[in-house]
Amino acid sequence: MIGAFLFDIGGVLLGFDFEPALERLRGSCDRPPEDSREQMDALKIEYECGRIGRRDFVRTGRELLGHHGGDAEFERIWQQIFFPNTPMHRLVERLSAQYPVFLLSNTNDLHLEHILAEYPVFRLFPKGVFSHLAGVMKPDPEIYRIAESDLELDPVRTIFIDDLSQNIGAARQHGFQTHHYDMTSHEALIARLRELNVAPDLLQ
Repeated sequence: MIGAFLFDIGGVLLGFDFEPALERLRGSCDRPPEDSREQMDALKIEYECGRIGRRDFVRTGRELLGHHGGDAEFERIWQQIFFPNTPMHRLVERLSAQYPVFLLSNTNDLHLEHILAEYPVFRLFPKGVFSHLAGVMKPDPEIYRIAESDLELDPVRTIFIDDLSQNIGAARQHGFQTHHYDMTSHEALIARLRELNVAPDLLQ
């Protein structure tokens, strides 16, 4: 019997696309953003693990790109990569009326600050575990132990929903119920929740 839900953010509650951000950066960078993609990806991991903070991320990112538009512009462009997954928002609204719902995400303070302010669905989540605060990222087993402890979850009675197979595999190893989510196949999640005997009136 499911007693709680644990949601990833990117690829589940929100879609995301870095390409428009890169395109917006292009006009204010000395170098094409795609030339620094590998270095930016490595920097993003450092940021999302909490090993560097916002100031260092912005400074180093701007240096890598040769960005001359200012810190505020860089931060704004970095934040605006998301779009809502409306079917999931509607589902969370229904589920949260009867079940505890929580977040478990690899993220950073720039993104988290933006999405909490921009998307009302996040008001339904009382707590979450975020990689930049936990100091560890999925699929490291430690972050699942932190989620179990901090959110007071029973993994056997909690379903974790994530879009990446490696994160799902690690959660399953920890004992969570899981669903590997695909935004193009929302009905597969509904079918999985029916299998787990989630209240049918919440799945309409």
